Amino acid sequence: MFFPCHGLLKAAEQSSWVAAWLEAAGMKVPRKVDGSADAIIEMSPGFALDAAEVKAKIHKIEKIKAGDRMYLE
Repeated sequence: MFFPCHGLLKAAEQSSWVAAWLEAAGMKVPRKVDGSADAIIEMSPGFALDAAEVKAKIHKIEKIKAGDRMYLE
């Protein structure tokens, strides 16, 4: 399921830092040639507020494929 980020951040901006947190936790995130995430990944503050919380919940996240759109809550 995909939910827009309600104008607080552009989806690409949020996907960038969420992807970095996911990668820091050991998850593979597909990347475009320019290095940006090749998926729209948004995250609820209720899911995690920092990279350490993402790492603790990494087992709850499905594999990310190029072109995916996901909302972590």
